[in-house]
Amino acid sequence: MSCQHASVLEKGEMQRQIIQQNYADLIEQINTDYVLPLLVQEGALTLDMASDIKNAGNTTKRDRNQRLLELIICGGDPAFKALVKSLKTGSKQNHLADVLSGSTKLEKSDENKITNDVNHSMLNEMIPEVKLVFVAKIISTNFYQVGLVLGVPLSEIDVVDIDHHGNSERQAIAMLKVWRMLKGRNATWEKLIKCLKSLELNLKADEVFHLMTSNL
Repeated sequence: MSCQHASVLEKGEMQRQIIQQNYADLIEQINTDYVLPLLVQEGALTLDMASDIKNAGNTTKRDRNQRLLELIICGGDPAFKALVKSLKTGSKQNHLADVLSGSTKLEKSDENKITNDVNHSMLNEMIPEVKLVFVAKIISTNFYQVGLVLGVPLSEIDVVDIDHHGNSERQAIAMLKVWRMLKGRNATWEKLIKCLKSLELNLKADEVFHLMTSNL
């Protein structure tokens, strides 16, 4: 995700961090049907933006919420505050509003030290094949750029592009399999997450991180 104006990102850095810390819960739980009208009413989103969210990706709840959060981050502090208000008065999801406003936090405090050690170890592990399909869903629309940054030869990416034309998830899976074959144990979670961040796909990097730590 990238915003048109760098200054907007700088102003919304704290909000971005709050969203990233609670990303997994937000993309699974936000009810856009009730939140979007209020965000438009508050001026945080235009009608075109709301339409873009409704038609995002495969129009699953996760797709819509991912696009919503990207636009909220780009909108900075006013958009963030409008989201908190919309969660309270629109979708009646006070628990999410409280998490974003900082009055409550997901229970992570005393577990952080152990969790951080485990996560650091996992980052250096090769991405297991069983999770490739889930990774592919996350990076599908950016598989070409991701493949290039990961060091997959252009000729191999072009073959994948042609062989699975019109199906971005299959393209992403095929590219990831080529990457694993070429890099072996160096095809790690850390390499992929750094790749996504270098492309300014920070929310997707966070989603990959949450996938790494999940039991899927």
